Amino acid sequence: PWTQVNTEMIPSVFSPAGGGAVYEYTDTGMDKKATYFYWLQDVPANGKASGWSDPVGVTTTGKGRLLEPVEATTTE
Repeated sequence: PWTQVNTEMIPSVFSPAGGGAVYEYTDTGMDKKATYFYWLQDVPANGKASGWSDPVGVTTTGKGRLLEPVEATTTE
């Protein structure tokens, strides 16, 4: 099931290395050694939302603080 984890927009930051915008979000209260998937939805200045991004997966470490990227897959 999907759960919205934020109530406010996540602003993009231009990447000086190129390749488009960069987004950062800190999730709290995550379980240790668990995998989570996140999707972004583009909402331009006109407010008309578009489709969803590909999922980005992360796995928490045993310390419950650090995130390690994992290959994202969908379960459709």
